[in-house]
Amino acid sequence: MAVTAALTQEQFDALLELLDKLSTIFWGPNLEQCRAMRSPDYFRPIVSLAPVLGPESLAVFEKVKSLIRSYPDTLSLFNSLEEDYVPLFINALDGITSPLYQSCYPDINEPHVEPTLMGASAIRMQQRFNSHGIDLDPDLNEPPDHLAVEIEYLYFLIEKGWTEDNAVLKSEASKFASAEMLAWVPVFEKRLRAAPTRPFYSLIAVILVAVLRLAAAL
Repeated sequence: MAVTAALTQEQFDALLELLDKLSTIFWGPNLEQCRAMRSPDYFRPIVSLAPVLGPESLAVFEKVKSLIRSYPDTLSLFNSLEEDYVPLFINALDGITSPLYQSCYPDINEPHVEPTLMGASAIRMQQRFNSHGIDLDPDLNEPPDHLAVEIEYLYFLIEKGWTEDNAVLKSEASKFASAEMLAWVPVFEKRLRAAPTRPFYSLIAVILVAVLRLAAAL
């Protein structure tokens, strides 16, 4: 495999592993995931990628570790994350300020169109899946522009593009990260920082933005 000059093989593998973990986190907490997060090796990819993600990523990583360590066991961590996940992303009395769907944010391609679920970005995502012969799980019951789905799609482009040395997929990975994900995820991250909940998800979003900038520059 021809690894990009910007990354060593170890860093390339760490990038894929981190994308996988980020996707899992934004699907929502579960006990198995929380048990894994309590392991010191869970966020090891961030350490490997620190030279290319920048020093802020390590500082954020230390805050994430400290937050996780503040819980005495897996169940308490899970309960806390679930308690925050629901009002942030699923249901809140005053409305959700940080939805997980790209369509709920202003579209740079259609700036005068009111953001709405299953909007233009969801259509674009479905077209991308169709062009690559990708079928979403019929039991998923989520729009194709869900953040976790977009992270998984970026994983697909990077893994396949560099494993097969496919210039078209490499280019698409960079453009997808820059033109699509970085058009809305920083807004998502900013809204999370302003939310009156514990900072776990906002810290993870900061790491995600750094990862997207790296992917865009590959």
